[in-house]
Amino acid sequence: MKIPNYMRAKCPLLLVAGLGGLFTFVNLASAQSWEPTSAPVGDWTAVASSADGTKLVAVAPYDARGYPHPGAIYLCANSGATWTRTSAPSNDWWSVASSADGTSLVAASDGYGDGLIYTSRDSGITWKQTSAPSTIWSSVTSSADGSRLLAASDAIGSGDGLIYTSTNSGVTWTQTAAPSHFWFSVACSADGSKLVAGGSDFNGDGLIYISTNAGATWTKANLPAAIDTPAVASSADGTELVALTYGVMYISNDSGVTWTQSNAPDTSWSSVASSANGSMLVA
Repeated sequence: MKIPNYMRAKCPLLLVAGLGGLFTFVNLASAQSWEPTSAPVGDWTAVASSADGTKLVAVAPYDARGYPHPGAIYLCANSGATWTRTSAPSNDWWSVASSADGTSLVAASDGYGDGLIYTSRDSGITWKQTSAPSTIWSSVTSSADGSRLLAASDAIGSGDGLIYTSTNSGVTWTQTAAPSHFWFSVACSADGSKLVAGGSDFNGDGLIYISTNAGATWTKANLPAAIDTPAVASSADGTELVALTYGVMYISNDSGVTWTQSNAPDTSWSSVASSANGSMLVA
């Protein structure tokens, strides 16, 4: 089922972020069994991980039922064994990303909170409000070293529907040349130079934009008509890209110049992540 844009701000999707939107498979067999962690039950909207999987961060929006705690950010330094609420202010947290070593974090709030972006340079122990404008942030991502950040907003309501970048770990932000749209997801290469953004236009048609120069210029990808593009992911070098629509998954092997439909089943895709070399995907 397509989530209308006017409902999207309070209909959480599972967002996975980490090293430029990447994850690392160390042992595939270890992923065959799952168990709940000690993190409190809640309507989590996004999680991120260090490259080695030891440092985790999870964010939750406001919850009228009061759990896990209204608008909290939780940290884990032992691969999910124990979790601690951070000192980040209560907020309607919507997206989070991590540097490769888990030291630099970035978290964004949507319009039901203060609509701001916060960063941490000490693995989430302390958080600082950045100079990013207040809007309805939908997605953030980080370069491997945490210095380059990419953030997209949704044009719904009071959102400006623009994409911003930072080259100094969130101290200052610059609006990119990307047009205003309903942006849902962003990803970047490990060095932060190659960017991809997915969303929909004001007619509800899905779209993908690509930048190969850190956001200075953007090119609209040539894709078949689709309904929304809720999630995108990138390999470490930005060559291998994947984009989800509500029904079809598309793959690019040339940094978004050309796209082909994958053989993934037709379903309501909502989130995707890529291994560093782009050969392994999870959606």
